[in-house]
Amino acid sequence: NLFTFSEDYGNSVYIKEGSTSPLAPIVTINNSLSPRGLTEASRIQFPSVSATNSYSLVYRIIGSLSGNHNTFVYLKGNVGGESIFLFVISGGVRTTLTCSLTTSWQKFELPFTGTGSSFWQIGVDLRSNSGQSSRPAQTIYAWGTQLTLGALSSSHIPTTSAAITRND
Repeated sequence: NLFTFSEDYGNSVYIKEGSTSPLAPIVTINNSLSPRGLTEASRIQFPSVSATNSYSLVYRIIGSLSGNHNTFVYLKGNVGGESIFLFVISGGVRTTLTCSLTTSWQKFELPFTGTGSSFWQIGVDLRSNSGQSSRPAQTIYAWGTQLTLGALSSSHIPTTSAAITRND
């Protein structure tokens, strides 16, 4: 897992930002049971995002990437029916996955090709060329972010302050 702090969305490596100050999502760590059955999943409260060029995101700066990569995150909704976007921007190219949530944990996976400076994001982004649509306020839960080299997925590799490699 090339991501550090893979289960700690409160850590400063995860930037919480909105187009205006009320639009930044609110993250509460250790708020819900994770897929492992431990109280380690984060609650993320996204405000309503509807104006052109507005956004509400939790994101990470990945750095420069090249070649095939895969990212995933476990998500669930507070009431079910929530819909957010998982996306990676690499070398100016956006790869997007619409995540339709239930009240059960789901693994959302997004393979992409790294082509330069890269960012990983979840949320809603109505800026130009996003292809996204407005969303009402919604509360979701997140756990287990991962970024791997290669197009294939693996099981989650928990990390703290350093990336970890496992052969599987």
